[in-house]
Amino acid sequence: MPIRDIISGMSTIPIDATPNGISNKPFAGMLINTKLIVPPAKSKMLPRTHLVDRLSSGKDAKLIIVSGVAGSGKTSLVCQWIRRDALPVAWYSLDRADNDPDVFFRYLLSALGKMDRSLAVVAEPWLQGQKRLTGEETVALLAGHFSDVDRDIYLVLDDYHLIDAEEIRKWLSDLLDYMPPKLHIVVISRHAASASMSRFRVRGQMMEIAPSEMKFTEGETEEFFSEIMPVELSADQVRELARYTDGWVAGLQLFGLSQKRKGSVDTLGDVLNRTCRESTDYLVHEVIGSEKEDVRHFLRTTALLERFNADLSIEVTGLPKAPEILDYVLRNDLFLIPLDTEGVWFRYHHLFSKAVREQAKGSSLSVAHQTYRKAALWLARNDYLEDAFRSAFASEDMEFAADLVEDYVRYMHDRHDPASPVRWLKKLPHKIFSERALLRLEEFSHKMESFQFNEIDAVLDDIAKNREQAFGRYEGSKRTLSEDFFTFLTYVRAYYYRSPAHANIGKLNEGCRLISKENELFISYIKIFMAWSYLLKGDLALSDSVLREASSIVFSSWSQWVRMVWYRSVSMVERMRGNLHRAETILQEAFALLDSSGLSDTPLKFMLYMPMAWVCYHRNDLDNARYYALGAARYGERSAFTRDLLESNLLLTLVCMGQGDTSGADRYLREMRRVYRGVTPPGPGISPDPWIVRFSMIDGDTRYAVQWFEERKFSMDKPFSLGFLHDARNRAELLYRQGSYEESTRILEKLRRLCVDRQMMEAVLEIDLLDCAVLYMLGDSDRAKDEMEKVLRRAETEGYVRLCINRAALLLPLWLEMADTLENPKGASYLNVILSAVKDGSGLEAGWSESRGTRKIKPAGKSVAGLTPREMDVLELMASGCRDREIAEKMFISFHTVRTHVKRIFEKLGVKTRGQAIRRADELDTSSNNQ
Repeated sequence: MPIRDIISGMSTIPIDATPNGISNKPFAGMLINTKLIVPPAKSKMLPRTHLVDRLSSGKDAKLIIVSGVAGSGKTSLVCQWIRRDALPVAWYSLDRADNDPDVFFRYLLSALGKMDRSLAVVAEPWLQGQKRLTGEETVALLAGHFSDVDRDIYLVLDDYHLIDAEEIRKWLSDLLDYMPPKLHIVVISRHAASASMSRFRVRGQMMEIAPSEMKFTEGETEEFFSEIMPVELSADQVRELARYTDGWVAGLQLFGLSQKRKGSVDTLGDVLNRTCRESTDYLVHEVIGSEKEDVRHFLRTTALLERFNADLSIEVTGLPKAPEILDYVLRNDLFLIPLDTEGVWFRYHHLFSKAVREQAKGSSLSVAHQTYRKAALWLARNDYLEDAFRSAFASEDMEFAADLVEDYVRYMHDRHDPASPVRWLKKLPHKIFSERALLRLEEFSHKMESFQFNEIDAVLDDIAKNREQAFGRYEGSKRTLSEDFFTFLTYVRAYYYRSPAHANIGKLNEGCRLISKENELFISYIKIFMAWSYLLKGDLALSDSVLREASSIVFSSWSQWVRMVWYRSVSMVERMRGNLHRAETILQEAFALLDSSGLSDTPLKFMLYMPMAWVCYHRNDLDNARYYALGAARYGERSAFTRDLLESNLLLTLVCMGQGDTSGADRYLREMRRVYRGVTPPGPGISPDPWIVRFSMIDGDTRYAVQWFEERKFSMDKPFSLGFLHDARNRAELLYRQGSYEESTRILEKLRRLCVDRQMMEAVLEIDLLDCAVLYMLGDSDRAKDEMEKVLRRAETEGYVRLCINRAALLLPLWLEMADTLENPKGASYLNVILSAVKDGSGLEAGWSESRGTRKIKPAGKSVAGLTPREMDVLELMASGCRDREIAEKMFISFHTVRTHVKRIFEKLGVKTRGQAIRRADELDTSSNNQ
């Protein structure tokens, strides 16, 4: 019979139609059973007003769920709410015996009968009868009886997590569907809402307090120990105790009771140890001891691990049905905490796992060590190397731990963070570490990459002198690996000791020939070193050729690390060739490879951040350039990779200058200099000095540049390299700023030929920009405009914006002349893009104000747009390129007064930037002269 039909006919069911006869169970007397009584109020409970208020605000919901771990205060919270709001409650405390549907529905009727005498009368024959009660009849009876009730009634089901009978869960769900609005069900459980209940959340008919909300906050912990269970604790002790117990109320109570007996606390460690000791008996005996043997074994084994999943639980427990037990532990909230939304990885509450570990120390230490070894091997096989090493060291078998590190340290370096292997190497006892050549070479490799040259030569020298002893412990492929690794480091060491641009290519090729085919991954590294050496020499063709040669080894290897290094190198070559689109495409391909390999969230991605930052910077996407450069800087700091630190701080300096953040630019430039000073010898190939020369000239101070070139004895006859390119470009700019235009253009012409020969088209673009400024100052404006049109077309093709903006200080007069006369719509369009970027503040503010000596705002003694003579003086100095502090010094007035003048000039001219002010003043002055 359908439930809807039963409900509609329930009011007409006569008493004699209900079950009759006498039951063997005294359910008539069950109305006074303690299962159906609201727990008595404790003498003192911490008022959890914010949670009680939430319950009160949601009291009209059909279903109210309060869930949390054992001992989290769920029942106490509901009792506080009931008493504060004086709610009419039918209370039913459940236990495992209530999984019998007959028992459950009899107690359910008894509980509600306590609240409603008429229901008790109707239900009495049912309770006295011998026929088993069914959910269909009981739900129909309740839905029909309460259909006209005129007051709210709350049915509380305490410890509902103990009910796992599907029949009961189904009929309770039906009761929720058909019960009248005035009847509300309050579920107290260790579990969150089940799937059948969660649909009421979607309908807006459910209110819930989640397990995370049941945890005591730091403030509540402090209040608990000051008001409820007075114990003298410092603020630090309270804070750490709250973190350590994870807000678990029972743990705090156990500690408080123990502390009352002890009387005082001396240290924070004393606090935490006492909490653990007092919780151990409760957790081990009350929680674990009450379970079946296989569940006890599962808990005692898996709780030793920091995290685990179903497969790992099978490995360490030896139980084929471990996943089913895991599900049981989770459903019964035995202090198990999911670590992901998919429910794959888990850990136990800190106190629970520590209690199990403490017990293992006293009774089954060898079993615990065996568990750690099993876990370490499984984790390593499945590529969870951090967890594997952690378990290996927890086994306290240092030889086992050293073996595992030795077998997997290269994979960890490849897939994760280069700093991580070094961290684990340092944990090994010195004696064990010193006897293992592979581990010593791994440490040497990281220190070399970090330019930590002190004492590392002694490592290679020692291994070379005692070669047989060093490699004698290894056999087969491991022996070959150790010897090839030694050969690789021996030959690439020189690459770091000198500037990479001067690396001995012949020696590097010799190293490639000595490495076995079995370990040709080392050959690919050497090839990439060679490519970088060619790149720094400015020979992009050879660099590209070597990278292509290495690609077959790179992509046939297991190493994602070397692939990312290869992608990074190829992208750099393409960008220097002026192929900005191609450079970005290569990087996107690398990101996609990481994503398809499941490595998109590993530190490997940071290998690509620095070249991507350069791409964004050249496109004038400064926000993304900063994002990628900051990521690269953090990676450089964590891995101690000097090259990444230098390059990222350089780019961050440029980005800050472009965004007008002078303090940020100064900070990053100082950091770059600090890192560079710490490198001995200075081999990374990225010196801050040429950039400092350039930045000082941008600021209008050529003194540093003059001194620098005098000390360097610059000559255009030196061998070509990226360092030479920087020096020559800076020299040409210095000569321009000194008015030596003919000499400047001679340098630029020769430098351009050298760069064209080497396919360095990005450098050619920047050289041509400076050359256009020189031509303009030489009075050859027509040629300057023609050349600038060509530059703009090339820049637009690849999306170069920043190179143009950075020369705005020198090129603005030329651009303004061209803006209205360009016949080529494409060139004119891109010029407007550049000018708009400068006006909008995307470029250096100096772009509008540093045309030193090239512009005049007014004839002497003439005013513009009502500006006062003093304001005209300020505007004149602005146009000559002076900053506010320079203006203050030249006019002998305060910096604050200058800022006031500038503000008034902007208001009178109706502009917002210095560049706009200068241009507007020109326009007004020209208009006045024409009149």
